[in-house]
Amino acid sequence: YVNNQKAGFWAIADLQSGIITKELTYVNGILEGPFRFIKPGTIKHFGNKSVPQKTVYHMKGSYRSNQLEGEWTHSYTVDSNEIFLEVTHYKNGLKDGSRTLFTNGNPTEYSTYQNGELHGAYKSQWPGREIIESGYYQHGKKHGLWKRHRDTMMINHGWTGRGFGYEGDYNQGAREGYRKHYGAYGHLISAGRHG
Repeated sequence: YVNNQKAGFWAIADLQSGIITKELTYVNGILEGPFRFIKPGTIKHFGNKSVPQKTVYHMKGSYRSNQLEGEWTHSYTVDSNEIFLEVTHYKNGLKDGSRTLFTNGNPTEYSTYQNGELHGAYKSQWPGREIIESGYYQHGKKHGLWKRHRDTMMINHGWTGRGFGYEGDYNQGAREGYRKHYGAYGHLISAGRHG
């Protein structure tokens, strides 16, 4: 402490195990600089994703004036191998720039943010495989051409119904203009205008 305010590097340990679980830096009582959080062996889920139980969870990033800043990562290690769950960029405490989500260490979703809103290219895909959906966001809303791609994983499991592919236009989140639906093997099922 300096003048009754937190200052300098802090390491916080679990009282039972003695393992350091948090590392952070304060300047005049305000978080400033590198941050690291570690939780050994107990994480089971991250968002809606399952994580192996015998792991060490890591969260790393930086603060500027008490706000998240720059690249923040969420990952876990198994047998000293780091497996990413999320990599997100922040500016002034808001998501700003690229964000990538992972499943089993493989990227599954790419998005772009501006001032905390989805803004720019978006893509989701099966882990290490083909694209599922792609398009653009403008100020948090779908905008322009969006495509939902054929899903060969579903086709390989015998699903042959309607709606395995779609493309259509959006204007500030509302469907408008032309749209197309494709069958399981890429053939056009229907086309027309939204409305």
